[in-house]
Amino acid sequence: MLRIVELLGGKEVLRTVIMNHLELAQAVKIGFPAIAVRKVAESLELTSEELEPIISRRTLDRRVKGAQRLTSEESDRLVRLARIGALAIDTFEDRTKALAWLRRPNRALGGISPIEIGNTDPGAKLIEEILGRMAHGVFS
Repeated sequence: MLRIVELLGGKEVLRTVIMNHLELAQAVKIGFPAIAVRKVAESLELTSEELEPIISRRTLDRRVKGAQRLTSEESDRLVRLARIGALAIDTFEDRTKALAWLRRPNRALGGISPIEIGNTDPGAKLIEEILGRMAHGVFS
């Protein structure tokens, strides 16, 4: 949980302390400040193309410039991305290796990289399962 909040920019960006999943769910419902997208992108070294399923570059630029919030749907997609990024970092215990794994085509995902499929709830669940197996010594 703490790593997810950290990737989102923490209290400085979110403008509130988030300590549990209930508080995170409430923050998603309200919508994160748009700058949280840039924080996640920076932390996970995401390209504009990799962010496109979350929010378009033009929309993001407009929202950041106007200090606007993301919609709850955009916030939900962003927290999903932060969650799989945080889990990968925790699993690999190495940020560089985790970021490389997120971009590498994966056999368990039909040759698709985790970052490509992780923007959907079913895709994120698959990634979480794969990382869970890896944490227990079954490599994917």
